[in-house]
Amino acid sequence: LSALATQAVRTGLLADTAQRWLVLAGTTTGKSTLASLLFLHACHSGRRAVLLRHGRRERQQMRGALQAIVSRDEAKATITSLRLFLRRVRADRRSLRDIDLLLIDDLEVWLHPRRARLLARLWRALRVHAPSLSVVAIGDDRRAKAAMSRVAEPLQAQVLYGPAAAAITRRSVCPGSAAML
Repeated sequence: LSALATQAVRTGLLADTAQRWLVLAGTTTGKSTLASLLFLHACHSGRRAVLLRHGRRERQQMRGALQAIVSRDEAKATITSLRLFLRRVRADRRSLRDIDLLLIDDLEVWLHPRRARLLARLWRALRVHAPSLSVVAIGDDRRAKAAMSRVAEPLQAQVLYGPAAAAITRRSVCPGSAAML
């Protein structure tokens, strides 16, 4: 396991099913691998999970890897983009109640000011239609300030600071308050 995955296991991220988490780590520390691990763990545990990924190629690769485990249609429905997921929620708001875990990979992409409205729309839908849904958002630590204000605070998420790519330092889990580095 990567240092980030080991840290996530030690802090109880895999076992914690009722919390909301924000995971921030450096580049090339295994953030997408952790998202995939959490997704597979949820599926194996019988929980219904949705993994939001930004790149089409990355989504297709993950779906291809899952074909031995789930059907093609199920993989397409559970590994999707934020934009497509919001369309599905807009069409049927009760669909959020059918999910046990929402994983957001590549969070830094959605923190960009041009895309921030989509993320805000997701938080509103969660607040109204699925206030107890478990959410894990994973992003690059270079956008930590934006992630704290736009993700950790609205979701009241616990924050896991993972290792940095250049210099690995130990950082502890801190509550979703505005504690900054």
